[in-house]
Amino acid sequence: MSKKIKQLVVKELSSRYREMDNCIVVNYRGIKSNQASELRSYLRETGILMNVVKNTMVKHIGEAAGSNALKKVESMVEGPAAIIYPGVPHYDVVNFAKRLITWRDKHKMLEIKGGYIEGRPVSIGELKALAAMPSREVILTMIAGLLNSPMRRLAVGLSETAGKFARAMKQYSDKKTDAPAPPAAN
Repeated sequence: MSKKIKQLVVKELSSRYREMDNCIVVNYRGIKSNQASELRSYLRETGILMNVVKNTMVKHIGEAAGSNALKKVESMVEGPAAIIYPGVPHYDVVNFAKRLITWRDKHKMLEIKGGYIEGRPVSIGELKALAAMPSREVILTMIAGLLNSPMRRLAVGLSETAGKFARAMKQYSDKKTDAPAPPAAN
């Protein structure tokens, strides 16, 4: 690759990685081109991107981008490696990890070397733990249910109190109508 082309590649990839705060490095060895295309398509469905970058280029791209994430994973990029990252900043890291772990478990061919998630390096074990967590939407739904629970219990309690009062009044009314009439006074 000529020096001019390398400079263009560094410029293009550094602009992509500038805002990157999450990335995962995977070993690309043993993946055929059709499988790589399938992986890219699978990831792209949710806005996750994958780049195969030469090891020597990673350092130059990291410096040009000023990306902490890329600088932290630079040591993991050995041999044929790919960098997988969300296409937008502040992407839900649970869905990010879940998507990659799901594909890896299904196809049994992708070796994850590690990554950088929200300001710190992570291991494969931590990525698996992230993938096992419920998604952001599920957690928000659970929190909404917890917040709604006291109000629901109050409404049921108030409704039950009113219901008891109504039943007591009905019993009292029935008792009055069933009672024998008092004797007539002469």
